[in-house]
Amino acid sequence: MICNESLENVKNKEIFWLWNPFVPLSKVTLIQGDTGMGKTNLLIKILADLIHGIYPPTLYRGQLLQQVIADPVTSFYISIENGIDDTIAPLFDMMHGDRKYLQYQNEKKGHFILCGDDVREAYEKIGAKVLVVDPWQQFLPERFSTSNNHALRDLICDVQMAAEETGMAVILAGNYNKGLAAEIRRGIGGAELANTLRSVLSVMPGQDPAV
Repeated sequence: MICNESLENVKNKEIFWLWNPFVPLSKVTLIQGDTGMGKTNLLIKILADLIHGIYPPTLYRGQLLQQVIADPVTSFYISIENGIDDTIAPLFDMMHGDRKYLQYQNEKKGHFILCGDDVREAYEKIGAKVLVVDPWQQFLPERFSTSNNHALRDLICDVQMAAEETGMAVILAGNYNKGLAAEIRRGIGGAELANTLRSVLSVMPGQDPAV
């Protein structure tokens, strides 16, 4: 069914950034890389700095601008791949994070599902400005298949709507599949997922995170 509307009724909206121009607020960002490339270290470093009100440096025309200093930011980190007590907490301490501003999912008491409702609940209960799901494919709805392009698009659109409503930066971290295809096709969901998102980052050896 076609449902058309005139562009003249659209009000322009400014994009606000968690990390300009890589990670927008009110949007979903995908960060991918091979296992061991440092995705978790990158994410924990960003969260630790945000807790001190230090935003990642802004890249403008190839130059890094002075970092933004603002109020501390509460984040919600969801992971079953990395142990909270033996990996995340020690890494967070090493990066001088303040623990009271970083919330984590206690899988013994409840299971987060990657969907709009759970994203909204994370905002309402915690007031988190940043939500990290690492790895995101471990938190898909039951019997969900990432090979179903329509279902995957609908799921991401649902999460995206929740991000827009709450203003949160939703960051999905994932590992590449093994293979020789281009990076965008090696991630879970392939090019179809990447084409649905505003921002897709790759973490590669010997390089800074790149679009």
